[in-house]
Amino acid sequence: MGFFELLHIPKPEDVQNSKNTRFLPFISGNIENRNDDGLHAKNLREKIEEVAGIEIKGHLLFTGLTEAITNVSHHAYKSHNSRKSRWWMSGAFDKIQNEVIVSFYDHGLTIPKTLPSSKYFEKIREWFRFWSDSEKIKAAMKYGRTSTGELARGKGLQDFLAIIRAYPNSELKIYSRKGLLMVRNVPSLGAGKLKFTCKDFEISLRGTLIEWRFSPLQKDS
Repeated sequence: MGFFELLHIPKPEDVQNSKNTRFLPFISGNIENRNDDGLHAKNLREKIEEVAGIEIKGHLLFTGLTEAITNVSHHAYKSHNSRKSRWWMSGAFDKIQNEVIVSFYDHGLTIPKTLPSSKYFEKIREWFRFWSDSEKIKAAMKYGRTSTGELARGKGLQDFLAIIRAYPNSELKIYSRKGLLMVRNVPSLGAGKLKFTCKDFEISLRGTLIEWRFSPLQKDS
């Protein structure tokens, strides 16, 4: 995945490639250089299609990835130190499962931490202190944008669901601070219906990790 190259450290000689899964190199950016956000998302989509040999609904993946970058740029970091204010994303294709996996990570302020800055916070203030981190992530998704409230910038975390709604049995996972929100497209519930599951951990991730899993060959009717 280009991890050793990204950190500028020697690659061990005994590292072997998986026979079933093709991993793509990491892509990294910082919040000060927003001009290439769309290009990064497009390049990752094209590389996934190349290794998978299948066309995916790229505009939906593009929506999720650009929203993730937008969220980082607006509120994930207190300072705009370009050395520290970075994000990373990568992808993989499992040819046995016919599954695409796309991951995005930043180590800035988490979704539960930034939710109080939302313009929707007044609606949930009464229950906020009783909620776990995973429930706060779910609330952020329900009420849309987590920080600025600018309608022109899309629907916030709802944009992460675009490609999940498009492919049956697909799954979105959002790890942020101590919480994990899992969203799965379950065909038995009806076309495009989603199942939400919350889980919490004792140790904080100290950042936010977003993972999409979907099969390009499966499409809702």
